[in-house]
Parts: sequence; C-alpha cells; structure tokens
Amino acid sequence: MDRTVASIAATAMALLALAGVVYGIATGFFNSKSANMNGWAAELVVNARGAFSTGPTGCTDFTTANVTHLITGKIIPKGLVKSGVATDPWGNAMAFGSANGGAQCTVQYGGALMPAADCAKTAAGMSDFVTLRIGSTTFTEAAPPTLVSAAAACATGTTSVLTFQ
Repeated sequence: MDRTVASIAATAMALLALAGVVYGIATGFFNSKSANMNGWAAELVVNARGAFSTGPTGCTDFTTANVTHLITGKIIPKGLVKSGVATDPWGNAMAFGSANGGAQCTVQYGGALMPAADCAKTAAGMSDFVTLRIGSTTFTEAAPPTLVSAAAACATGTTSVLTFQ
C-alpha cells in the first residue's frame, strides 16, 4: 500500500514538473515576441538614422510605398520581413512614414493580432524615441511608458506608432 501511494505521489510530482516546463516554454515563447520587437525596433532606428539623418530630405523617403527598398537596403531588419512584407512578430503589417517636415521617421506596428499584454511589455521596453503613441495615449522619452501605464494604453488599442529622429 505504501509503495502504491509513493508511486502515485511520484507520478503526480512528475506531471506537475512537466506542466511547469511546458508553461515556462510557452511563456518564454510569447515573451520573446516582445523582446524581439524591442531589439528589431532598436536596429531599425539605428539603420534609418544612418540612411536618412544626413540626407537633404530627411525621413521623407521612409515610407510604406518604399518598403521594398527599405528591405533591400537592409534598413528594416530581416526579422521583421515575412514574404517580402514588413511584418511585426505578431503578423501585423507595419507602416512607415515621416513627421515634422521629414525631420522624424515613424513606424506603425501592432494591431489586431497583438495581445494587449504583449503590447504593454513591448511598450515598456522601448527606448530612444521622440514619441510612442498607443491608441490615443502618447508617451515621450521624458515620460516613458511603464508596464502599468502601457497596460492602460494597450487596453484601448494595441496599434503603436514609434516616432524617432
């Protein structure tokens, strides 16, 4: 009888451990999309600054219409390109543009396929921007998003626009 109880207890412990591993892998997978987006956004900002900051037209050519050239010119990181289309890690199409007379570049990402929790984690991890707009909430480098403030903004929409210069 004692062996049967011990065997059942050992089996239950093994199943709990396995469930923990599966949960950890799944959580790591979903969190990696936010981390990847933060890394790729930082790379995109550096690439765009190198390509557009010294030119006479600034960011005016940093547009969705020129996305093919932005991809072939390696301004858009490879991880954000799926089948020749600029796509965020959640599968949303990205849009590019300029602001402030071409002095600033804009990148739109997120949307219907991005969970609000991932939106908040991504926003809280962003840096080196002029503004980050999520839905109707705008953050600045002087008042950057925290996980709590980003979660509140992401509750009303996950489409984000990153503006940098």
